[in-house]
Amino acid sequence: MRAFAALDIPDDAKKEISEKYTSGRDFLNPSKEMHLTVLFIESLADRHTAAVSESIARVCSGNHSFMISACGVEEFGHGRVVYLKMTNGFRNILELHRVLYTEINRITALRAEEKEFFPHITLGRPFSRDRNRAAEYTTGQAWSKISFACKGISFFKSRNDGGSYVHTIIASYPFAP
Repeated sequence: MRAFAALDIPDDAKKEISEKYTSGRDFLNPSKEMHLTVLFIESLADRHTAAVSESIARVCSGNHSFMISACGVEEFGHGRVVYLKMTNGFRNILELHRVLYTEINRITALRAEEKEFFPHITLGRPFSRDRNRAAEYTTGQAWSKISFACKGISFFKSRNDGGSYVHTIIASYPFAP
């Protein structure tokens, strides 16, 4: 199965992001499960799920909550993904990624994704006919900053449901108080 660890985004921040960034964007197929991925695992055998979950719990117990700020929209993949840029908390996220990557790669026969990690919140994927509108949407606008506290990580499994991915939480772990 596909799996990933993602920072929890508080419900009020999700609502604010949706209202400011995706509302009224008819060209955008919004992400149903808004999240900020910390580590993506392309292929996770069921027998490793518990060990990966324990690794995430261990990492969370050794970290404290921190603030994230985001402002501005960009796209990647030739307009296939529209995302919210991080402006604060970037170093914390990169360090969590590094620690999780190291922890999970200690588990026998498991390799986490090795491509360059770029923290972002996916806002949605433009419908293919509207990719040019996505590029227009990401340029020349004044965006207001959104800030929120990250207080933990959730571990998800992800399955393709006929063209889009459905994410299901396996477990959630708070950061240390």
